[in-house]
Amino acid sequence: RLGLDPDVRVMDEHEAELLRIETLDRVFESRYGGEDPGFLDLVDRYASDRGDEHLRQLVLGLHAYARGLPDSAGWLRNSAAAFDLPPDTRLMQTLWGKDLALAVQGIAERILRALDEALAWCDRPGGPASYIETILQEREAFAAIADAAAAGDWDAFVRAAGGPVKGRLPPSRGCAAEVRAGAQSRRNDAWKALGRLQVLARPEAELLGQLRAVKDQMAVLTGLVIELDEMAREQRASRGMLDFADLECYALRLLAAPDGDVARQLRRRFAEVYVDEYQDINAVQHALLDLVSSANLFCIGDVKQSIYRFRGTDPGFFRHKKSEFIQLKPGSQPPPGGQPPPGDQPPPGAQPHAGVPAQPGV
Repeated sequence: RLGLDPDVRVMDEHEAELLRIETLDRVFESRYGGEDPGFLDLVDRYASDRGDEHLRQLVLGLHAYARGLPDSAGWLRNSAAAFDLPPDTRLMQTLWGKDLALAVQGIAERILRALDEALAWCDRPGGPASYIETILQEREAFAAIADAAAAGDWDAFVRAAGGPVKGRLPPSRGCAAEVRAGAQSRRNDAWKALGRLQVLARPEAELLGQLRAVKDQMAVLTGLVIELDEMAREQRASRGMLDFADLECYALRLLAAPDGDVARQLRRRFAEVYVDEYQDINAVQHALLDLVSSANLFCIGDVKQSIYRFRGTDPGFFRHKKSEFIQLKPGSQPPPGGQPPPGDQPPPGAQPHAGVPAQPGV
């Protein structure tokens, strides 16, 4: 079905990495030799006085991530094209704007929690009650930042982030030193977090201009990754070798064939599909598991233990899978299909799937 040589050999991880590095050397030598102006500009921007090692690591890291996607070349081209922003684009319409908004909301929520904890210290016996009014005023200013971020109004967020001014706390005579220190510590944590927030609080036009400014460089960068991938694949083929990512991609091609015959056979064969460490799967592995399971997938994982992001894994698949599971009453049957809650979108590469336990109580 795939036209592979039955004598093909699977490379070990070390061998595959050496081939990747050797291939990247050839790609860079070719670009330097051809005096490609776009490539040389990229080197000027991302290399250092000591050499181009930083740029090389950037290409290798992006390549490692992309190889965990079902259509790596397509994803790379689309990613580069995303920097070509029309003149009327708003920041919140871009992927970067949405990520920034989430980051801002997260920091703002941590600030409010820190101030609430500071107020709780003030309310303790022997606590500095004289601090309460000042901290409540500060909390009101910080809440305006959180509200603007939650509303997706970037200009309002920038204005609100510049508003808070740290004042002096009033005297707190007669307080327990430990309790006073606890209130001051949590308040200081909130103000330190504001500093991180203000780094992001730049005008929308400035951020959009920075995205547009690197459009050409991103096209060159993704082009390097695609060239590396194609050349490395040719090198493996000429030596009669495959690496682990090749096995995943060939398996996906086989299972996702239009006739669906192989996938149906496997789904009938497996009564249950159990997967451990689900937080460390990539998009290709996620698609494979969806193709060999129906309503019988049992996932175990912990997003906090996700440690292989540099290899292209995405804990978002585990979070999305969790949202697909529905509660079944004893004796009831799973529905023919399941949908995640409104607004809960899967990460890139995710496929619709009814993640319902096959047996009640599992």
